[in-house]
Amino acid sequence: MGEICLDCAVEVKPVETDPKAAEARRNERVDADGVTSAVRESGFWRPGPMRIVKVLDISSGGISFEHSRSMPTGQKVELSIDTPTRDGIKAIGRVRYCIRWASNFRIGVEFVEISPADQRALTKEHFGPSR
Repeated sequence: MGEICLDCAVEVKPVETDPKAAEARRNERVDADGVTSAVRESGFWRPGPMRIVKVLDISSGGISFEHSRSMPTGQKVELSIDTPTRDGIKAIGRVRYCIRWASNFRIGVEFVEISPADQRALTKEHFGPSR
């Protein structure tokens, strides 16, 4: 059993220590070289500004990024993603985890609303053979 993050109340587990975890994923992750993203928490209140985050990895099913602020599990977020081959990919997602990551937080988001064309743009084939 891991520790509980005091900032976002999520159990902190080592990243990628279970070899079966990668097999259980539905979508292949792609290295995030050349990918930028802006994220904004979404809700019933007036939305705040989009904040640029450091993307760690991405797939057609979700994204993980480093952020200076914690986000609660289940939080709805709006994303604007630029890849080497396509700019302006829009998605709505839900925070799946928030883990203390050095002086920031590593946040994993599952896409819940994304167009089929934008989702296809996030597959390995669209990042080129060098990935």
